[in-house]
This record gives sequence, C-alpha cells and structure tokens, in this order.
Amino acid sequence: MSNSNYYEILGLPKHTTDAEIKKAYRKLSLKFHPDKNPGDTYFEDWSKKINEAFAILGNPASRAAYDQQFETHSFKDQFYPRPGQYASSATATETAEEKAPPPKPQPSAAEQLVLRQVKDMVPDYLRLKGEYLLAKKEFEVVKKKQAPAIFTKQQLLIGSGIALLAIAGLIYASIAATTRAPKVIMEPLPAPEWKKKA
Repeated sequence: MSNSNYYEILGLPKHTTDAEIKKAYRKLSLKFHPDKNPGDTYFEDWSKKINEAFAILGNPASRAAYDQQFETHSFKDQFYPRPGQYASSATATETAEEKAPPPKPQPSAAEQLVLRQVKDMVPDYLRLKGEYLLAKKEFEVVKKKQAPAIFTKQQLLIGSGIALLAIAGLIYASIAATTRAPKVIMEPLPAPEWKKKA
C-alpha cells in the first residue's frame, strides 16, 4: 500500500459509504480518462491515482487495512492538487517543495478609508438603483398605454371634415324633430275649360 491519502484523491471524507466511493470513482475516472486528453501526463497521472484509490477503497478488506494505516500515518506532508486545480500539466506535477505564493500587500490607511466609504455607499446605491429601475418600468407601462399623438395634416383635415358633417347631421335631425312640416293634401286639379266644352 502506498502512502497516498486515497480519500483525498477521491475528494471524500474518511467516513463515507461504498456507494459514494463508487460514485466518486466513476465521476472522476470519466473526467480524467487519458483517452479524452491524449498525451497529457497530468490526466494520465490522475487516472492512475484514481484507479489505485478505488482499488483500495472499493474492496472492504483492503479498505479496513488502509483505514488502520490511515489512523497511524500522518498525511499532512503530502500535497495533492485537486483535479482541475491547475490549468496545464506542467504546473500540475509540482510538489510541496514549491514555495507558497507571496502574501497580498495590505492596503494603506488612505485605501482602507476609501474602501470603508465605498462599503458605506453600497446600500444607498442599491436602494437608488432599485428605485430607478422601478420608475423606468412604470414609465414603460405608461408609455405603452398612451396613444400616439402625431397626425399628418391630411389626417387632421379628413377628421375635422367628418366631424363637421356629423355635427350638421345632428343639427338637421334635431330641427326636423322639433318642427313638423304641415301635411299637404293633394287634391286633383279641376279640368281646364277648353276640355269642358268638348
């Protein structure tokens, strides 16, 4: 058995079920299969580590023996980059001997003051932005409800002519209803004189 932390390789806690081990193995073996990335040693190395971890943890007898070794052995000195942690295979093969990245520089007092002021302004900014978006939405609703107010001269002339005809028709109908014309009875006219003599 190697001194590798197989639980960490599979990304699982020590007290995990066999089904979870199998699921993690399948997921990682599909993701880091060497055929998907031919020629990349990073994926080949990880595929070997994943297969070795599952060979030990997938068998209950070898897992029990490994767990006894796991409790007595300290894995603190080992460094395993998580799958996908590095972009290229060159950096993936680096070991724990690599120096830690330099610490981030602390902001100066003036920068801290500016950061504090910005943090204080964020709630007001978010509130005002929310009010702006609400007002913009209401404006769009009102804009959609309003009819267009732009007409051409020809449309105005035609509309006013129709309105005048409608008004004239109403006036004529109201006058006709209030004043009734007298009935004229048509009587036959008397025959002319020259016809009477004959």
